[in-house]
Amino acid sequence: MRKQYAYFFSFLTLITGLFLILSSPSEVSKTYVKFSAPSPGATLQGKLYLPKNKSNLGIVLVHGVIWNKEYMDLMAQTLADNGLMVLTFDIGGYAESYHRAASQGGNAKDVLAAVSFLRKQWPNPADAAIGIVGHSMGGSAVILAGLNDPNIHPVICLGMNTDRTIAWQNRFLFSAGLYDQLHPPSEMRQMMPPIHSSFDQQASRLFLSPTANHQIEVFDYNTLAETIHWCRQTEGIPGQPVKLTALKFHYGKIFAGLGLFLVLNLLLCPYPNKRSLSLIFFVSAVVFFMLNLCHVLAPFVCSTIIIFIICVMLIANYWTKERHPSLMRSFYLSFGFIAILDIVNVGNAIGEYISRPDYVLGIPAYIIQTWFNYLPCLFIFLRPHLFIQYSTALVPSWGLIVIFIVELCSPGLWVQLLVNLTHAHINHARLGTRHDQKKFYPQIFRLSGALIVFGLILRALMAHHLINREILLTGGGIFTCRLLPAVVLLILLTRKLPVTTPPNAHERKTGQ
Repeated sequence: MRKQYAYFFSFLTLITGLFLILSSPSEVSKTYVKFSAPSPGATLQGKLYLPKNKSNLGIVLVHGVIWNKEYMDLMAQTLADNGLMVLTFDIGGYAESYHRAASQGGNAKDVLAAVSFLRKQWPNPADAAIGIVGHSMGGSAVILAGLNDPNIHPVICLGMNTDRTIAWQNRFLFSAGLYDQLHPPSEMRQMMPPIHSSFDQQASRLFLSPTANHQIEVFDYNTLAETIHWCRQTEGIPGQPVKLTALKFHYGKIFAGLGLFLVLNLLLCPYPNKRSLSLIFFVSAVVFFMLNLCHVLAPFVCSTIIIFIICVMLIANYWTKERHPSLMRSFYLSFGFIAILDIVNVGNAIGEYISRPDYVLGIPAYIIQTWFNYLPCLFIFLRPHLFIQYSTALVPSWGLIVIFIVELCSPGLWVQLLVNLTHAHINHARLGTRHDQKKFYPQIFRLSGALIVFGLILRALMAHHLINREILLTGGGIFTCRLLPAVVLLILLTRKLPVTTPPNAHERKTGQ
């Protein structure tokens, strides 16, 4: 009966995703482009979004420090659905673009090169208005680019702050999530107070989204809507309802991918010969890789499929009836830590709830939106680590080869290692006997005391200008207000999980 419920839920998730995808038509065409970088002979790789009925406003989107242009796809599609021509691109040193050392000045020059390229897409470039939107590191880049070229407008900075003078003297939009871990609302308010009034042609604006943290600001529907409104108002475009068709399509892909993942695991987990299963996965990955080399599949699609194959292979190789309880405890611990981080984020925003009680209504949307978007963030994060480039050829890194080789030799070993580590942590946190459990709370007090002493030492070093004050305050805030409470709560969670025998030892006992 339980298996029937699992099949029903999996197919329901898959069908829901397909329905959302099919009911989200778009009239936007997408083209991969190359254009000249500031460095001689270097090129930047981008993707151009062309709406059917475009206005005279074009937008350049700039990604953050650990991402690439694909991270900005949802925002680009949403802006294009609302009539704006959009260009996303990989900053120099990232993904498909030319390689160089990281520098803020170099990032700003790349942004200006992208602006110049986008302006040329109009028959008369002088008629085009070009704006720029950047997230995190990209936010710093668009601020520098906007200061260097006053003809660029609007300038929109997501998840990044700047000097108070720059914020007040320029008509920029600054936006951050209420739960932003790197630039919390208190830090953004030091730059300028949030403005909730109507659009002002001369003033900058700070917008705080009650449903976003730093990672999902570019997926957040409140941030997307505010960005579109600011672009329209800046150029005097008549107000129209904001189309969020791309958001519907985005969540359709998440539902469909999750449903397909569950269905495949339900079908493949009972398969007894795991080594043959690994070989099937490996051959499938090679086939998709060859389809990319023959230009039958786009590199981005091919890399997504291969990463999906790896995820299915790891679970299907490990999951058996005997291993089911041990794997579930590992899932509880892993997802529990993520949930605890979100609980801490909500707890840190209590002051904001007091000043703006309406923010409380955004908590359910924040939790749901965040957890759904962890999945695309995982794929976007893994792709650069598993694939060297995506432009003309898809080249697997050695990390991808190692995963397949190990799974061919010992199926399920990667997940086995994860399970053993989490079970060792659970067993250690439980401390075994009742006598040893009395040591638990003193350990917490000693840890807190050591952290206080460490903080006082850092404060003394900071007072003597031996370390960077700004970096310490930012990093210290993240550690003290978010990571430390999360670790303490995680230890309390692990004490609720039962002490277990390592899975490999348990299997040896059952086989005797």
